[in-house]
Amino acid sequence: MVETAHHEQHPTRTGSLRVGGLDIAYRVAGPPAGMPVLLLHGLSSRGSTWDALVPDLVAAGRRVIVPDLRGHGDSSWPNDPAEYSIAAMAGDVAAVLAPMGLRLSEAKTRVVHMADGFDFLGFRVQRKRKRGTDRWHVYTFVADRPVRSVKAKIRALTRRTSQQDLGFILRRINLLLRGWSNYFQHAVAKHTFCMLERFVWWRLIRMLRHRHRWRWKDVRRRFTDHIGRWQPIAAGGTELFRIDAVTVSRYRYRASNIPTPWAPMP
Repeated sequence: MVETAHHEQHPTRTGSLRVGGLDIAYRVAGPPAGMPVLLLHGLSSRGSTWDALVPDLVAAGRRVIVPDLRGHGDSSWPNDPAEYSIAAMAGDVAAVLAPMGLRLSEAKTRVVHMADGFDFLGFRVQRKRKRGTDRWHVYTFVADRPVRSVKAKIRALTRRTSQQDLGFILRRINLLLRGWSNYFQHAVAKHTFCMLERFVWWRLIRMLRHRHRWRWKDVRRRFTDHIGRWQPIAAGGTELFRIDAVTVSRYRYRASNIPTPWAPMP
């Protein structure tokens, strides 16, 4: 392993590590005791892609690690195409981190094809064909785990034997649904929001029917107006939050129109 340093308050150290007969170049910037941040460039790019972002992270006290993957930047360029597998590149990253006392978590690190997708921070990121076309795009869905979690919380609030005041239950549910929808409203979430709306409504109706021994005609009498239109469930001045009415504003592909700190606008 070879390293050189530039004289600054937090010097940037450049080095290379021998991994499987290849030299993997990397840079490390920031205080040694800072929280580590690993920046990985995309294919057909190099570590210098992150140059504009590194100073801000260092100023925030982060220890920034920027490798050049094999076949990129200052790292070795193998002649055998088989040596450019994603698994091999993941091994290079792990080898660079090891001398620094860092490692990739086996439980949280996966090498997957985008068509299979992966879960990250509650989202399901997956490449799929756009319905009705032959074009493929990367979509961000709501993962299964947060849906199961929010359903479990709603079930706990709407047990049939619950004797909690309906207004209190509605306030708790509204807080839960507002926060949940604010987090996921930029994903492909409209179908999920509509499903949760039906789920919450039926949970409340079943709880109220059991509590008051209502028949279905009693439910219609209580929650429809004089012309038969359904009215929202409300009590004590609190109305059930309509999660299906939340606007879903998905991120749109804008290509080169997206401003970046390293690509000056014309």
